[in-house]
Amino acid sequence: MYLAALIFLIFFAKGESFSAETLASGVDKDSFNVVLITINVLRADHVSCYGYGRKTTPAIDELAEKASVFKNAFAQAGYTFPNMISILTSVYPDSHKVYLAFKDKLSANVKTLPELMSIFGYQTAWFAVLEDPHLALDAGFGRGFDSKKVVDMQLNGKEAIPEWIEKNKEKPFFVAMNIRHTHVPYFPLDKYRQTFKSGEKGPLIENYQELERKVYAIILKGIEESDPEFTGLFERSFIEKNKDMFDGSYNPEKFSLMEDQIILDQRHKLGSLMMKNYNESVNTSSKENLDYFISLYDACILATDQEIVRPVVDVLKREKLFDKTLIIITGDHGEAHGEHGVLGHGTQFYEQQIHVPLVVKLPGQSTKKEFEDMVQSIDIMPTILDVAGVQNPYYIHGKSLMPIIVGKDDSARREYVYGENYERCYIRSRQWKLIIERKELQEGSSLSDMLFHLTDDPDELNNAKEQFPLVHKELRAKLKQHLDSLPDFTDKKYQFAPNIDSTTQERIKKTGYW
Repeated sequence: MYLAALIFLIFFAKGESFSAETLASGVDKDSFNVVLITINVLRADHVSCYGYGRKTTPAIDELAEKASVFKNAFAQAGYTFPNMISILTSVYPDSHKVYLAFKDKLSANVKTLPELMSIFGYQTAWFAVLEDPHLALDAGFGRGFDSKKVVDMQLNGKEAIPEWIEKNKEKPFFVAMNIRHTHVPYFPLDKYRQTFKSGEKGPLIENYQELERKVYAIILKGIEESDPEFTGLFERSFIEKNKDMFDGSYNPEKFSLMEDQIILDQRHKLGSLMMKNYNESVNTSSKENLDYFISLYDACILATDQEIVRPVVDVLKREKLFDKTLIIITGDHGEAHGEHGVLGHGTQFYEQQIHVPLVVKLPGQSTKKEFEDMVQSIDIMPTILDVAGVQNPYYIHGKSLMPIIVGKDDSARREYVYGENYERCYIRSRQWKLIIERKELQEGSSLSDMLFHLTDDPDELNNAKEQFPLVHKELRAKLKQHLDSLPDFTDKKYQFAPNIDSTTQERIKKTGYW
């Protein structure tokens, strides 16, 4: 069988202590499973098996000892909405154009990975913050999944993942998830909060109640001043009939009830207020406060590792499915912690936002392999299809990583990786990265181009375009050629949802977020 032959080539031919018969029986294609774990805003340099000084990912580290670890994996976009669609379709962002929340949707003509897995007989399940606009089911994230369950930002609902695997173990399955506990605000579960404590808290908002109390006061003030930005959150009759809801006395239950009454297409404003006020509480000019802030991010990574990754691996081992399952762990994009004056993520393409971990544990694999090859988020889907023996759709842009893992040929090796959003685009080689404003690329201007010589300037601090004009010109031409070569897979133009005010539209256009 194809899969057994691949595993034989990878491991038995390399001198593994398994017989071909054992491998073949252990990874029978008819009982082969896939688990895809995407962790939100997970930058590679904060994962301990990638060399980070803190032990943030012990469960991932253990898995990596029996997996292929790609040290240079890059996202195609620096925020969730476009890059998760690229992961699930193997299509560059400028072809699917799912860029802006509340506006863009994936064309029905592009089949998603879960749709293909379902067609080929796999049971499919999706675990995520389902109501999050950047994982909107009607934008394309719900397609192809038989089961869709909520795992919220505080990991409530996490027990549903191993439970689903236990209940559906008799037939091949594809389980995918996007875990957002690592997203701001950084409120790690209590048992992990102090693990990496360093620096000073300063003015940083510490928990949801503190953040909700502040946002509640802002909403209350806006309603008292008849500011349409805030009165428009609710039906007028609700405000008039529930004056006690707005009497100034905050409590979590009241806030939750108030949140439930916000008009559906206005709820993005609450998310925007929460993120804005949390980020503004970080004193970016204080190293001590940034250190404390980063320690909370690391604690959120550890919580995700221990509360999501470990139970998934444990249930696979307990149900004797571990050696029959392809497990892939990656970040949907990265996160900046003050580098380049940026806090968070969005349309930038610095290393902090696009360099992500990628761990691939093949069925039957028992030894670690590390690869320095540059690979991309869009390579995940064709790798899964390759191992499963499913033919790639004609439209995909990614490449299976199996030739790299097997050492068979150079077909998957890349000299360049690319990414784009509606505002910027990038091209990266091992030595160089060029970031361009798309408007300037169209106009033929290069005023804002940023060229970084990564070998000498890994922190991307010095724009080298004047120093290396020939490199700049060559990369610019290659990046334009890349964009010009991408087909348009959209089937209609979408407009912002009704009542998405112009201020919010501009914020979404600028950052990709509310």
